[in-house]
Amino acid sequence: MMELVIRKKSRADRTENTDRAGGDAYFKAIGAKIVATEMTRQQKARGWEDIVQFTRSSFPEYPVLPLVLPDKTYASDLTLQDGRIRGIYLGPSHTPDGIFAFFPEEKVLYGNCIQGEARQLEIC
Repeated sequence: MMELVIRKKSRADRTENTDRAGGDAYFKAIGAKIVATEMTRQQKARGWEDIVQFTRSSFPEYPVLPLVLPDKTYASDLTLQDGRIRGIYLGPSHTPDGIFAFFPEEKVLYGNCIQGEARQLEIC
């Protein structure tokens, strides 16, 4: 899932981890639609409490966040805003479900910690 606020009040999660999906309750509360891959949805559904508790073990002040599942899921790769944003899944890396965010018009690829683990990338 992707931690990216997207115009038109939608949000894509890049992974199920709290540093990426922790703001979903807030964005949902202000009317944003949450989108993710099906794998991320499954990861969140079965392990959200554990990942929040893991985060709190290092940061006790971190809030206990509710599970917020996506409004829409994609089998793997996803395309948003008429192709202006692409989510690309290349297989497990830092997390089993992490995706790259690609902005073709800007020629920007965002991958956070999974970029360091990518072996090959050919998307253009």
